[in-house]
Amino acid sequence: MPKTNQRNEIAHGGEAALHESETQTKNLQPNTNSGNFEGLRSFAQDTTLHGARFLFSEGFFRRLVWLGMILACFGFCIHQAYICLKEYSLYPFNTKMTTNFGADNSQLPFPAVTLCNLNPFNIRRFRRYLGGNLSEVMIERRIQDISLLTTRSEAISKEYFKERYNALSYRPKMANETNPHAMKFSHQIEDMLLPNGHLLHSCSINGKKCDANNFTSFLNPLFTKCYTFNSAKNGKPVLNASLAGLQTGLKLRLNIERESYIPNLIWPSVGIIILIHDQNSFPIVEEFGIAVPPGMSTTCAIRRRNHNATHSMQQKMASLIIILIQDQNSFPIVEDFGIAVPPGMSTTCAIRRRNITNLPHPYGTNCRKGTLEAFNGASQIAYRKQACLVKCRNKFTIKSCNCTSTKFKADPAVPLCAPIEEALCVYKSLEEFGNSDEKKKCEKECPEPCNHIEYKTSFSYSGLQRGALIQHLMSFLNGTEKSSLERSIYEPLLNMTEAEREKYIDDNIIALDIYFEDLSVDIISQTPLYETWALIGDLGGTFGLFLGMSCLTLFEFVDFTFRKFVHLAKGDRGKRAVNVEY
Repeated sequence: MPKTNQRNEIAHGGEAALHESETQTKNLQPNTNSGNFEGLRSFAQDTTLHGARFLFSEGFFRRLVWLGMILACFGFCIHQAYICLKEYSLYPFNTKMTTNFGADNSQLPFPAVTLCNLNPFNIRRFRRYLGGNLSEVMIERRIQDISLLTTRSEAISKEYFKERYNALSYRPKMANETNPHAMKFSHQIEDMLLPNGHLLHSCSINGKKCDANNFTSFLNPLFTKCYTFNSAKNGKPVLNASLAGLQTGLKLRLNIERESYIPNLIWPSVGIIILIHDQNSFPIVEEFGIAVPPGMSTTCAIRRRNHNATHSMQQKMASLIIILIQDQNSFPIVEDFGIAVPPGMSTTCAIRRRNITNLPHPYGTNCRKGTLEAFNGASQIAYRKQACLVKCRNKFTIKSCNCTSTKFKADPAVPLCAPIEEALCVYKSLEEFGNSDEKKKCEKECPEPCNHIEYKTSFSYSGLQRGALIQHLMSFLNGTEKSSLERSIYEPLLNMTEAEREKYIDDNIIALDIYFEDLSVDIISQTPLYETWALIGDLGGTFGLFLGMSCLTLFEFVDFTFRKFVHLAKGDRGKRAVNVEY
């Protein structure tokens, strides 16, 4: 064969091979003149989505099987994603409780202890005040009128009392806490504490003597005047407990003066009500107080716990005092949370401290931080749900009666309600509030606090040494260092028989001991159960296991889609340009 023909055949063969190579390359590239995007096959070969490359393999049946498997896995992943997102949208949380025995608990702040005598009106003080001005008949008539007022009898009216006893219509101003009836005719802490002697201290804390100066007072709508020990107010520091046990707590020896009680069938109990609370909380004694009976020695062991604690005990109906143990920054709502303490017994109260942490929105507790406006807007108290509800309730009372039944208020210009208004309007408004839309609104506006301290209590009782107490009181009466007021309280003992004196002890005297069960702290905290990173991990694990996908796989599809639109846009512009040139 001539060399020239051989070279022509070689050249022709090379051109054919080159033409075939170009044809294959074009098949892998998108065709701008057709509606199909030919780069899809290439993308399926390169993507990290498992199984995608088999969608373009040889054999129709094989492609169908892989398409079904990919769709099934993708459907399962979507279902799992829906379950995960639904669970996440509920914002579940765990409640964890631990006990801290650390060295930082060597000294725990001693809680605030609020106490109220269940008798709102002291007849003995009333007789002593009016004895020189009115006859015994007039005094008895006024006592009957006040008894009707206390029991909210239907026989009373504003006009009736305005004629008979105008002072009951007097409204004290909010700027001045002094209520003439509360200050003059309620039980005073100086009278309630037994007289001190060589062997008896009516008030002691950690083995050190205390007195009436360690108490701060406030007005209560039910019990008139209440007292808080260790409130950390008036510039006084919070007292600490350095040891646990009965020997180092707060010891109170009280006289409730049962013979000075005004008849009251609405609340026929006798004694005190107590509430043990954090200084930052609002003590609602009337709902959460603990009854302490007279004629007993009452001991209360306490333990701090960061969690909601509800105080409850079987109340002795005959004779009770109400105390409230709380944090120093709270205001005592004794009428709601107080614990009744009966006379005639030694009552022991062991306490444990609880530190509580709740979660804010969007979690179910939807806790609230901050403070609440206190009295006259002059100070702030820590936010508590119960205090928020009381504030709501008091706003309803102000709206209905144009006065406030407690000092917890928003408007300093609103006066305290007069005693007659308390009986005729305030209690009626409270009943109306229970069925009103305002109450439902308040429930929504008053969530749990995010952080607060409460105390769990446990009580035990024993009898009193009546002989020793009688001997102490008789020694006091025979002494010389006593005021005429103190003598008037205990002077009837001089004319009593021994049996009558023992009955007097059972009816009037309370021995109350409050101490830390131990110096550990119970910490109750809420933690998110399903956080954002857990959701991302679950979604990533599901899609990764069944489809081999990751976040970068998603970006591969985004990148492919973007290039597709860019390519189509360029192709459209090229077509328009060709049409114009033609």
